[in-house]
Amino acid sequence: MKLIALLLFIIPSLVFSQDKNSACETKVDTLTNTLYYSNVDVSARHIDNRNSLFKEISQKVRVSQEAKRMGLDGVKLLAFYLITEDGDVTGVRFIRGEDQLANKEEIKSIIESKKWKPAICNNEKVTSTMMFTMQLCYK
Repeated sequence: MKLIALLLFIIPSLVFSQDKNSACETKVDTLTNTLYYSNVDVSARHIDNRNSLFKEISQKVRVSQEAKRMGLDGVKLLAFYLITEDGDVTGVRFIRGEDQLANKEEIKSIIESKKWKPAICNNEKVTSTMMFTMQLCYK
């Protein structure tokens, strides 16, 4: 009976006392060669209203001549980037839609200029990833 009681207290304490670091999975970004966390306790958050990023990009975007020639009426823009532990943006790359942009470097600089509250993992600020998605309609 004492053995059963002992097991009932020891096993749960082993299960619940596992290292919190196991939840913080790290990967290496192949573009910047930067270590980032893909699984965090608290995600990075935009300091300004996130809608300000959408609004600024939608006001600045220019359609490429190729997209106009093809008669496209819209494009889905996908951008992937890292948010550093300082809240800066780095490693911006377009996954989809960059061919339809006449000013992709300007859009990239808008994304890079925004400041973020960094992600938190085990009570420490860490570098994490962010995906920006926007549907642009030309007509």
